[in-house]
Amino acid sequence: MNFEHNTAIVLGLGSSGEAAANLLRQEGLDVTVLDSVESDALIEKARRLNQTGVQTILGEAAERADLRSELVVLSRGLIRRWSWFRISGGEERHLPENWS
Repeated sequence: MNFEHNTAIVLGLGSSGEAAANLLRQEGLDVTVLDSVESDALIEKARRLNQTGVQTILGEAAERADLRSELVVLSRGLIRRWSWFRISGGEERHLPENWS
């Protein structure tokens, strides 16, 4: 793949979020994964990703994170927990209720 971006944020650390983070990192991007849950399973996934150079932020810290990125990947399973995000310039984007 050929990405024009240097950084990526992945929202959600479920199966699809983990796969996206791994792929983006393999392609040479600086990747940060955010997930508002901080379960034992996600902590273990985060540990594995950290070993590959992916930054992870879990729990309340993820909800407060103020990051900038050229690319944002929204995991499908995340939609019920995180229905908004801010884009560059501070504009807030809301996802439609029926988004899938």
